[in-house]
Amino acid sequence: MEEVNDVMIYEVVFFDGWGMMPAYYLVQSVEGPTPEQALAANLEGITREIRERFGLHEGLVHDKQIQETVYALRDNGLVSLRDVAGLR
Repeated sequence: MEEVNDVMIYEVVFFDGWGMMPAYYLVQSVEGPTPEQALAANLEGITREIRERFGLHEGLVHDKQIQETVYALRDNGLVSLRDVAGLR
């Protein structure tokens, strides 16, 4: 994380549990005052990038399924996109 004029940069990771070897993958960086706000502001772009990068066809994997496995890194742990987007 890096501070830029009251805005922080957070790394976003995706847990690919569908692959042969489940793993976390670094997806992109997002900016915002908090990791929750950064994730919420970039929800569609994060989902689209993951879908394209990992070849997750819309008919087989819904956006909600992808979003349930996305996290932002912060000093003391992870922030789940599922919490931010109200997916629980």
